[in-house]
Amino acid sequence: MKDVSFQKLVTLKKYKDLFDLKSIECVVALLFSVLVGILLAVWNFYEDCNEIVNSLLSLTDGIGIALIGFLGFIVTGLAILIGAISSKIVKRLQSRNKMQTLERILLSFYLLGIISAFIILLSLILHFIIELPINAQPFLTVVIAVIYSYFAVFSIFYAVKLIGNCLELFIIINEMQIVSEDNDSKYKARYNDYRLMALEKLGLSTTSMETIESYKKCIEELIAMDDTSGAEKAIYFSMVKKQFDE
Repeated sequence: MKDVSFQKLVTLKKYKDLFDLKSIECVVALLFSVLVGILLAVWNFYEDCNEIVNSLLSLTDGIGIALIGFLGFIVTGLAILIGAISSKIVKRLQSRNKMQTLERILLSFYLLGIISAFIILLSLILHFIIELPINAQPFLTVVIAVIYSYFAVFSIFYAVKLIGNCLELFIIINEMQIVSEDNDSKYKARYNDYRLMALEKLGLSTTSMETIESYKKCIEELIAMDDTSGAEKAIYFSMVKKQFDE
């Protein structure tokens, strides 16, 4: 069975986010992993590599356990975001050719989930490898530590960036929702005007002059009693005159 989301990930080239050196998360992850590599290389000069690896065991276990809870955060955040997007918003995004932007943000959650799952599995594998009664190789230890630290730090900063993207999307959705509601109110108000005019035209066409005159006086009384300025009342009186006297 094909994974549609994974195919989208490949089609939109979201995997490039992992090595985009123009992004802050990749730069920070790269600098941190290089620093870890240098520190481990220096550490090997002063202590046996097996002791170093055993010291790192609790660290990898802690990161793996923490990322299991992190996956729950990813699922929750995605559920909240999807719940905030109504069918009207989706149609408006489609009409404005903005659906790919939405898909990229949603796929960012998927990519972050894949990275987190990779780190969890890597932590589990490393735990069993470290427990094996074999001598650790300094070069291989440094390489694995650099790769592990890169993805661990990347996932943290990528999540922070994703929070910012979600906030931006939430603002856009709210603005589009407000515009949609304003348009609906405008259309409903205009439709009500048409209904009132149709009812008025139908009623006046079948009544006597005396009834029409009474209707006119009733409107004038309502205008006079209304809590508005004199200038505004003058406008309404002129509209009455235009409707009935012309």
